Amino acid sequence: LFLLLAVAVLAIAIVVEPLTAWMEMPEYIRQLFEAAFDAQKPVDLIICTAILAPLCEEFLCRGNMLRGMLSYKSPIKAILWSGFIFALIHLNPWQSVPAFILGCFFGWIYYKTHSLWACIFMHFVNNATSAICTIAFPDLGMSDTLSSIVDKGTYAIIYFGALAILCGAIYLLYKKLNNNEETLSFKVQINTQE
Repeated sequence: LFLLLAVAVLAIAIVVEPLTAWMEMPEYIRQLFEAAFDAQKPVDLIICTAILAPLCEEFLCRGNMLRGMLSYKSPIKAILWSGFIFALIHLNPWQSVPAFILGCFFGWIYYKTHSLWACIFMHFVNNATSAICTIAFPDLGMSDTLSSIVDKGTYAIIYFGALAILCGAIYLLYKKLNNNEETLSFKVQINTQE
């Protein structure tokens, strides 16, 4: 299941990229990000973005807020609200739409599995990928996107491939997580590790 979650998160990152590509990153945010990333050593960047941020944000958004809202709101409303709050806490309008979509996906997985660790893992995969790309390609700017660094034909292949993979991953997750016996065994397996 964790491999499927990782594949889905990486595919979502590619599929939602056009939602940030059309929006110009505000100059103050670009400067803030570049200063923060330039000041950190690679290990510090990975610790802060790939480990600490997923732990703190998932405990807050899924572990506290979503879990609490699920006790008195419908699942869809609770998931949408937690996704909205997740987007807001990033304090970055340029990232808000992708953060909302990822937050809703994380919320759906939490609702289906009751596993905060699954959400932390997905958040880790997303942030670690971003941090590793930042370290591996230091010449790329904060506002550079996949569509701006590859030709249109290559981008179309990558984008539609990611879209197909995402659809397949969501279908498989839906089947797996709606199978009560498998979902229950996943919950028990994860909860015994917490």
